[in-house]
Amino acid sequence: MNHKSKKRPTDKHAGKARATQNPLAVDPQATVLPIVWMLSVGVTALAEIASLIGALIAQRTQSTSLAMLTGAAMLTAAIVSLIVLALTLVAVRAMTPPPPRKLVAGAVVVGLIPWLALAVQLLS
Repeated sequence: MNHKSKKRPTDKHAGKARATQNPLAVDPQATVLPIVWMLSVGVTALAEIASLIGALIAQRTQSTSLAMLTGAAMLTAAIVSLIVLALTLVAVRAMTPPPPRKLVAGAVVVGLIPWLALAVQLLS
């Protein structure tokens, strides 16, 4: 019996490519953006809360040192909020799938609060 066997084309790299591609693998660079984004949102929110609580206590106790600490917390919130707003813009454009709209809206609100507080303070 003479069987004609079909030879498969041999590609040395085809087996390796299939073996190394994991469909569930996550690109490490893709996880950095949302982590840094959410950490900056958290730091800004904590600085805003610390500033608010500090301002309320400083007003009741007439403490100048606590008032200065409150100002430092608000300055921290204002500086990090610029990073939050910039990373929010990058995250909306770069992330696949895009982040949920409520999360984006929350990040924008947290990023704008220090600047709105500064505007209110300057106007009063």
